[in-house]
Amino acid sequence: MKSIQLVGFIESNIKRGQINYLYTLMILILCMSCNDEIDYQLVRPEPGQQKILVEEVSGVRCPNCPDGTRLLTSIASEFDSAIIVVTYHAGFFSVPYPESVYDFKTEETVALLNLLGNPIGYPSAAIQRLKDDGQSSAQRLTNTWYSTINQLIADVPELSLHLEVDQFGEDTQITYGVLTNDDIDRPLYGHLYLLEDGLIDYQSDSRASDGVVTNYEHNHVLKKILTPLEGELLGNSFAELSRVNDSMTLQLSSIEEVVDPAKTSFVFFVTDDEKVLQVEKAYNNP
Repeated sequence: MKSIQLVGFIESNIKRGQINYLYTLMILILCMSCNDEIDYQLVRPEPGQQKILVEEVSGVRCPNCPDGTRLLTSIASEFDSAIIVVTYHAGFFSVPYPESVYDFKTEETVALLNLLGNPIGYPSAAIQRLKDDGQSSAQRLTNTWYSTINQLIADVPELSLHLEVDQFGEDTQITYGVLTNDDIDRPLYGHLYLLEDGLIDYQSDSRASDGVVTNYEHNHVLKKILTPLEGELLGNSFAELSRVNDSMTLQLSSIEEVVDPAKTSFVFFVTDDEKVLQVEKAYNNP
């Protein structure tokens, strides 16, 4: 409409000799090339890569557990950062040695083992907390780890997660959020773990000459479950591209289980009533 009005204006002024022909032609070309409406499209966020949570049960007196850790390290190297391992100590193998510096078993790790189910052997781990048909336990032996991970990692994730760790003096702020990639008509639960790396202590190891490694490096050790064990309810249903955000502030130096705050990290994951849907990890950098 504006273009038509401007053309009329130009014609009337040409008749009055108020605008020269070349100038008029330039204005007319510019007007005809303009559009009152701007065409644009919203860019849909890419769902990203499916990541896999592996919750490995261990114990300092478990001679086979280091083999499981070595296997997971090898698998994780193949899939890069898509494999996120959490090692929690519970069960009869988790009683410390008299010489042990730390006790990695806590009431929370024992409760987690009860939630995921007792292993039928060691090494053992839950992968995405997925249970085979007819099974009450999410525990898996090593002969199924690679195939299960390889299958699950090909899925298109229903969620995208955000996890960020910031330092403000003595305070550590963890910001986490969820973006749904599709409509989801079921309850979702958020979980937040605190881990620690680089803990040197005793560990039984079937490959050691005397059966025990006195300076074994324990990594991604679960130190604290920062949300309820069953997770924090995020909602009961979600439209496509819904967002849920939250944050938590901690003083890591005041948490008894933490040895060195500089070696801590956080794992955020979301579950439904059957399995882990997505997981993310962020390191603490004081």
